[in-house]
Amino acid sequence: MCEVIKNHWGEYYVDTAEHFFDVGLRKITEIVGCIDHQLIFIGKNYDTNDANNYPSLKYKTYLMKNSNLKWDIVKTELID
Repeated sequence: MCEVIKNHWGEYYVDTAEHFFDVGLRKITEIVGCIDHQLIFIGKNYDTNDANNYPSLKYKTYLMKNSNLKWDIVKTELID
């Protein structure tokens, strides 16, 4: 994934390659949004016996920008 930003002219563009980030999930099923400066995703990851294309554990993952303006995972919680 990469970050898409809106410049001061109102145009959208993909930010530099240094802003690529990983959400720690095998599959993203929902982008909840950006709340209190945190990007929130819901998705799936593997359980011990899951087949390669069928992760079964559902997670909510929170990301925040660090002091270097890169997205870091700050919390992951198992849901359902």
